[in-house]
Amino acid sequence: MLSRIIAPVCLSLFLLIPGARAQEPLPVELFAKLPMIGGPSDSTSVTLSPDGAHYAAVMSINGEPALVAVPTDGSKDIKAAMFGDYQPRWVEWATNQHILVSSAFPAQRYGYDTLETRLAFFDIESGALENLLRFKLFGARDVPPFNPQFQDGLVSRLPLKGDQVLVALNREDPGLPTIYGFSLGPRVTGYKVMRYRAGIHNWRQDAAGAVRLGYGFERGMGSYLKPKLRLIFRASEAEDFKTVATFDPRDLAGDAFGIVGFTEDPNVILINDLNEHGRTALYKFDMVKSEVVGTVFSHEKYDVSRAMFEDGTDRLIGVAYMADEPVLVYFDEKEKEDQAGLDRGFPGLRAHIVSRSLDGDKAIARTESASSPPQYHYMDLANGKYVDLGSAYPQLKGLTLSETRPISYAARDGLQIDGYLTVPKGSDARNLPLVVHPHGGPASRDSLRYDYWVQYFASRGWAVLQMNFRGSTGYGDALKSAGDHEWGRAMQDDITDGVRWAIDQRFADPARICIVGASYGGYAALQGAASTPELYRCIVALNGVSDIKGLISDEKYYTNFMFSRDYLSQDDPGAVSPANHAEKVVAPVLVAYSTKDRNVKYDQSTGMIAALRRAGKSVVEVKLEDADHYLTHERHRIAFFQAMDAFLIENLGLGLVPSPEAAGTGR
Repeated sequence: MLSRIIAPVCLSLFLLIPGARAQEPLPVELFAKLPMIGGPSDSTSVTLSPDGAHYAAVMSINGEPALVAVPTDGSKDIKAAMFGDYQPRWVEWATNQHILVSSAFPAQRYGYDTLETRLAFFDIESGALENLLRFKLFGARDVPPFNPQFQDGLVSRLPLKGDQVLVALNREDPGLPTIYGFSLGPRVTGYKVMRYRAGIHNWRQDAAGAVRLGYGFERGMGSYLKPKLRLIFRASEAEDFKTVATFDPRDLAGDAFGIVGFTEDPNVILINDLNEHGRTALYKFDMVKSEVVGTVFSHEKYDVSRAMFEDGTDRLIGVAYMADEPVLVYFDEKEKEDQAGLDRGFPGLRAHIVSRSLDGDKAIARTESASSPPQYHYMDLANGKYVDLGSAYPQLKGLTLSETRPISYAARDGLQIDGYLTVPKGSDARNLPLVVHPHGGPASRDSLRYDYWVQYFASRGWAVLQMNFRGSTGYGDALKSAGDHEWGRAMQDDITDGVRWAIDQRFADPARICIVGASYGGYAALQGAASTPELYRCIVALNGVSDIKGLISDEKYYTNFMFSRDYLSQDDPGAVSPANHAEKVVAPVLVAYSTKDRNVKYDQSTGMIAALRRAGKSVVEVKLEDADHYLTHERHRIAFFQAMDAFLIENLGLGLVPSPEAAGTGR
């Protein structure tokens, strides 16, 4: 029935558009491969050694993530280490010879599923990759009562003390970190710097290597469920810590409040807090006076996302915030000049420096746009030397990809929702088959950045709608907090209102709309299938939630239980659990899940599959054996995309497939 409907619709599109012709879609693998360079996230980007002689990057080798160290002089003395079953989290140079590597892996403790992290160091001379925390590292008599679940709590490098780093580890108390120092010389040694203190869960170190700030929730200063936040501080290592501020969490600016770092004034730190517009701003806070003493940067619409410091110092050089695209605001004149040069050198692309050598003369730059995959470049600024390090997706070289445009619409209660519409290249943007693609999180957001999911959808002739529904981040506390307890309710309404907007604007063919999402986006896809079955032709959910009550119950065994309980729906969670309403689903559903997912238990997916089958509904099950939540390994990513591709083409049909200007070259 479905194929008989789709064929005439596609044919009519070809007949209506002069010069249009049917194209075979590009192989799905072109989009689903792991990034060749840069890793699966910005935190696993490309970073330059302090002397600028090497760069380190997470790269893909035969479809598996690997840490690679490459000389910048063009020599072939390249060293690499595979991550194996571990997930890369971040990489950072500790010395010119050693790279710190954070990774994660699924495990179990006391019968419960956990995600563990480890911190290793990579020696670029020997090519050896070793775990930093090893048995008897602190001496034969040192037998800690706890093996920490999280072992990558880097307090900071010690730039003025050679090869040493400081790491916070819960070795002596399961909830409170002790600070340890590690020397990364020929023989790694460890030593205790500071024993844990009651109520202090986080430590901060200044650029000189001194631990001068601690903060955390002090249970003794309030009830167990409503502890108070305490800050302790010292101006130098010669002084004792003193409590300088105590906050009631109810008086804090929600998730906006945070300790950012130190300044060049030993008594002044940088903090995030809400401005008069309800957006996260950057302020100076005097620890002696216990008060804000100045505004560093504030924006009326967007949250400050990060502060940028000069390597090896506490000197603030700029801030960043996310508008439709990332915006960098530099205070340093040299940074301004270098950024202006990048803007001139890469017109039409967003270009910025992601790493510098300590002397500032060498740098790694990244360029990209929503329709241009990330590309990395090495620059010797002092000598005017420039080397192209490669694209994250070299197999797409020569292809003109589809453009993404910002859109905005009003939700049913009048709230303005920002979003993005991608229209297949060569299309007239009218009555197109549409993929609705809500983001995960949900405490995250979409933006005008390269998205391999979006470009894959557009390559099939489908328009793509993304929206930053309530609960999204980056637009201030009010929008984010508006998502509290609104899973399946107002958050879902925002998605539904976006779909109806696309139909009203004649971008979307109302008979050919599918919703596709992962993680929270997977929940939104399943909830859309149950709550608005008339809207969707098909549904795809990867690692999505289907049972809110079950999710809350599972979380009680973990430290974020109170957050999950308070954030998720408490008023009849079954009403917004798709698995409880499988009988309402009309369209075919593809449910994919990872068996080693530590973010969403895979029984959330199998439970939905079982409910759909009991209700006699059409469901395709895709089991990704040994995969994690993020599909870190290429084999899992390609397997999922191949299954999704076949399912969407069967149910949505191909649109007017864009004609590539050149064939992909592959790897």
